[in-house]
Amino acid sequence: EAVLRASLGIPADRMVLLFVGRLAAEKNVEELLALRKALGERPVTLLLVGDGPHRQALEARAAELELTAPDVIFAGQVAPDEVADWYRLGTVFVSASTSETQGLTYAEALAAGLPVLCRADPCLDDVIRQGENGWQYQTAETFISHVEELLRDPTLAADMGPAAMRSAEPFSAERFARRVEALYMDQISRRSVVRRGVPA
Repeated sequence: EAVLRASLGIPADRMVLLFVGRLAAEKNVEELLALRKALGERPVTLLLVGDGPHRQALEARAAELELTAPDVIFAGQVAPDEVADWYRLGTVFVSASTSETQGLTYAEALAAGLPVLCRADPCLDDVIRQGENGWQYQTAETFISHVEELLRDPTLAADMGPAAMRSAEPFSAERFARRVEALYMDQISRRSVVRRGVPA
C-alpha cells in the first residue's frame, strides 16, 4: 500500500477520496472535480481509478479547474485482481452518480472497510446509513463538512470500517448464492406440488 501510494506521488499525510469505476458521463465525475476544487488547500487527493469514454473530457475539465497532482490523480484502468489494493489506498469512497442500479462499487468499498460519501439517492437508503457506514450528501456544503469531519478526526474512517464491512455482507457472493438457491428450491417444491394436483 505504501509503495503504491508513493508511486502515485500521494503524500503520506494526505486523505484520499477514492473513486473506482467507469469514466462515463452518467457517473457525474465532473461534480467530484468541482467538489475537490471547492476543498481548496485542504490536504486531500481525489484518486480516480478507471477508464472510459469520458476520461479525456474529465482531464480537460481538471485542467480548466487548475487541478493537478496530487490534488487530482487519474490512475487509469487497473487489473481486476489488483482492485482490492487500490481500495486500501482510500480514506473514503466517493461518488456523485445518481444512476447506480446495483451499486457494485459501493459494495466493494464497504467490503474493504471504506466508508462511502455519495450523492443522495433513494435507491441507496438501505445501503449507505448516515454516520454509520458513510454519508449521503445533497449539497457541496454537506460534502465538504463530512470531509472536514474526517480531516479533524484521523481515526474516524477506520472506526467506521467494521460497520462498513458488516453492511457489505448482504452483497456477498455467498449470500447471493444462498438466496438464488432458496428461490430455485421454492420453485421446484411448488412445481412438484402442482404436479401432484395440490394447489400451490
